[in-house]
Amino acid sequence: MVGLTPAELEALDNLDTGTRGGPEPDAITLEAFGRDIPEA
Repeated sequence: MVGLTPAELEALDNLDTGTRGGPEPDAITLEAFGRDIPEA
């Protein structure tokens, strides 16, 4: 099995900015998106 290099791990860590990249979960509705959102 091959693992990630330290540089790859650092690149992944840098993806976490602490800022949401999408809509607030409460804003995901049928009206807003025009289609059913299945329950997970």
